[in-house]
Amino acid sequence: MNYISTFLETKVYDLPPEAWYVIGVIHGDGSLIEYDHKRSKRCKNGTRTYVQKEKRLTLQTTSRVFAEHFASMLRRLGFTVTLNGPYKRINLGKESVYYNVQTYTNAYDYFVSYLHEVPTSDLDFYAFLSGFFDSDGCLIRDKRGAKTYIYLDFANSNKHFLEIIRNRLLDRGFHPTRIYERKLSVK
Repeated sequence: MNYISTFLETKVYDLPPEAWYVIGVIHGDGSLIEYDHKRSKRCKNGTRTYVQKEKRLTLQTTSRVFAEHFASMLRRLGFTVTLNGPYKRINLGKESVYYNVQTYTNAYDYFVSYLHEVPTSDLDFYAFLSGFFDSDGCLIRDKRGAKTYIYLDFANSNKHFLEIIRNRLLDRGFHPTRIYERKLSVK
């Protein structure tokens, strides 16, 4: 089923789990970008320069598996996706490899109106949480004496958004602990 063609009639609660996964990723490391792009075109009277609005959904990650999974979710929704990489980049003297996934205007328009929504059904919420965890989460194993504890940890700059997720997890019987501000140390 192609969800792009039915976008205008779609209500928030009618989105498929793949769309909620993508929205979760956007809240993490994914980005919806709108910018002006200068273009040039040759004419009889010379070269004409004009500005064209560009819109895109993009994800840049160091994980090939995550990039491929994100691209497959977008393709399931009917979007044309470009997956590029691996690229090498040096950041603070350390070389890393990253992958770039992007799709253009129709994906931007499809997702931008849902960015302030969090799904209510369990299936959609877990799809959303899965995307958010894939982009901004990590699994922590903490051994204290004879007991081992497993934690899901999310890092995000939007405290209000994290509180919403925490409350939804509480409603579903999970026991999230706390939300705290992490101070970044710059050397």
